[in-house]
Amino acid sequence: MASEGFGKMSPKKIVTAVLLLFVLASLGYLAYKELWKGRPAPAAWGSMPADRKEAPDGREIRVYYFYTDTRCFSCYKIETLTESTLVEDFALPLEEGRVTWRPVNVEEPGNEHYAEEYKLYTKHVIVSELKEGQEVRWKDLPRVWDLLGDEEAFRNYVRDEVRSYLEGPA
Repeated sequence: MASEGFGKMSPKKIVTAVLLLFVLASLGYLAYKELWKGRPAPAAWGSMPADRKEAPDGREIRVYYFYTDTRCFSCYKIETLTESTLVEDFALPLEEGRVTWRPVNVEEPGNEHYAEEYKLYTKHVIVSELKEGQEVRWKDLPRVWDLLGDEEAFRNYVRDEVRSYLEGPA
């Protein structure tokens, strides 16, 4: 006995299948829109004002977010929470050039060296201190993954680590 193909499906089954596909596609589209709601275009991520100054003492605290082409919702959330914490809590140091924000795709040509230098194995937030353009110390912030479910604790963690570098050894 031959299996029933699409040609032998009843009109009721065809309409049901089409409606089911429509509902699934609509749900997928809504989920996609929710995920990307309010997110700036990739070209704008990490952009700094054109009039940003260089720190007068040659000391810069650079906050990196290292990512790859493949990212999940949690990866985007880490980037967004880190960036918004810097903008909200370090507006003046950002303006003065004492703190900088650098999202970096390690899969883009020229960025591969970061994976080796910082021993990256997943998406990472790194705080780095530079003096006259030379890195003098850095720290990985691995707890950002553990604190994703507690936005306040996440922000406090990032804020405290950046502040300790900003106020720490020069």
